[in-house]
Amino acid sequence: MDISFNCDKCGQQIVIDASGAGNQVQCPKCSAVLIVPSAAKQQPRKHLGDSPLSSDSRQEKLSVPKSTAAVTLPKQQSPLRVVAGTMLGVLGLTLSVYLVYFLGFKSAKPVSLGNLLPDYTIDGEVFVVDRDGKSTKLSLVPVGLVSLDELIPYLKNKIETANRETVRLRALIEAANAEAAPLKIEKDRLQEVSDKLLNRYSELSPSIFHDKLGKTLKEQYEEAHIAYTNAVERWTPVNDRLYKLKSEEERYHSNEYYLDRSFVEINSWRQLFENLGTALASGNLTGARQALTQLEPEALAHTRTNNDPFSVLCRDLNSGDLHDAQTAYANIQQMIHHRDSEGSFPKTTQIAKTDADGKFQMQVPRTGDFALLAVADDTAWGKMFWMVKIPSNGAFPRKIMLTNRNNFNVLSSGQILRDP
Repeated sequence: MDISFNCDKCGQQIVIDASGAGNQVQCPKCSAVLIVPSAAKQQPRKHLGDSPLSSDSRQEKLSVPKSTAAVTLPKQQSPLRVVAGTMLGVLGLTLSVYLVYFLGFKSAKPVSLGNLLPDYTIDGEVFVVDRDGKSTKLSLVPVGLVSLDELIPYLKNKIETANRETVRLRALIEAANAEAAPLKIEKDRLQEVSDKLLNRYSELSPSIFHDKLGKTLKEQYEEAHIAYTNAVERWTPVNDRLYKLKSEEERYHSNEYYLDRSFVEINSWRQLFENLGTALASGNLTGARQALTQLEPEALAHTRTNNDPFSVLCRDLNSGDLHDAQTAYANIQQMIHHRDSEGSFPKTTQIAKTDADGKFQMQVPRTGDFALLAVADDTAWGKMFWMVKIPSNGAFPRKIMLTNRNNFNVLSSGQILRDP
C-alpha cells in the first residue's frame, strides 16, 4: 500500500511506500524536509475526473505543468536489507573471480602498459679511434637485437661447454705432446746429421767427387737423409693431431666462439647459405657466385689469402673449381653443425647494418630486456665484438657508440656481456 500526501510548502503531491511512514523525506520540488504521515492520516489523492470544474476548466487542469504532477519516491530500504545485499554482491563477485581463474582463464596473458606503448628508437655509431685520436667510420657492420632471456642461458651454456672441453682437450694435448716430443727430437737429430754430411760432401772439390771418400760421404748422406725422411713421416701425423687439438682449445677461448659475424644475422644468413649449397649441388657456378655475393657483398671483391673455410670457398668460386668449392662448402656445413651441437645462437629480433657513415638505428621494445650485438671485421683493426645490455625502461642513452675502446675481448678481460 502507498501513502499519498502533499508538501506543506509548495503543495507538491508525493506518493511513497507504506514502509516509509514516520521517516523524513525531501520534497523533490522545493527540497523541504517532510515527515511521512502514517497510512491512516494520508491525504486523499485527488482525481481530475472528480472535479466539479467545467469542461473548459478540466481541459485547463489537464495542461498543468509536469513539475506539479504527483511524484513517487523510491522505497526506503531497512539497514538490514542494505547490509545483506552488499554481502551477497561481494560473495557473487568472489565466486565469479574463482570460476574464471580455475576454468582456464588464469593462463591468459595480461595486458600491461608496456605492451601498449610504442617501441623507442636507439641511434648508434660504429667507428675506430687510432692513437692520434682520428676516428674511422665502419660501414656494413651487422648489428642485432637479442632478448636477454635467450642470450644469457646461451652464454652460460657456452661457458660451461668451454670449461668442460678445455679439460678434455688439455688431457689429449698432454698425451699428444708426450708422443710427439721424442719423435721431434729424433727428427731434429737426423736432420742435423744429414745436413752435416751434405755440407762435407759439398765442400769436396769436383776432382774427388768420384773418389772413394766422395762416394762414402755421398752414401752416408743418402742413408742419413732416408732416416730423416722416415722420422718426419712418423712425427708429422702426431704433430698435426697436436696442432688441431691446440687450435680447438684456442677456439673455446676466442671471441668468435661466443659471437660470430654470421650468427648475428643468423636468420637471413642460414637461408642464403642454403641457397649457395643448392647452387653448388646442381653445378651452377654462376648461381653459386650470386648467392655468395648476397651472403657477403664483398666476398669476391678482393683476394683472400687466409685458409679459413670461407676464404677457401671464395677462392674456389673465383677460380671456377666446382669440386673444391663443394668440398669447402661441406667443411663450412660441418663447422656450423658442430657449433649448433654446442647450442644454437639465439634468434635476433631485429637486424640492421651501419651505413657509409657508420650509423644505424634500432627499434627497442619497452617490454623485456635486450642486448645489442655487433661484429666488425676491419682490415687494419681485425675483428671486433660488442655485447651491450639494453634495459626495457628506455633509460639507456638513446645514442650508442661502439668503438675499439669498448668492445669485449675474452682473452684480455674475460668480460663478454657489458653493462650500458
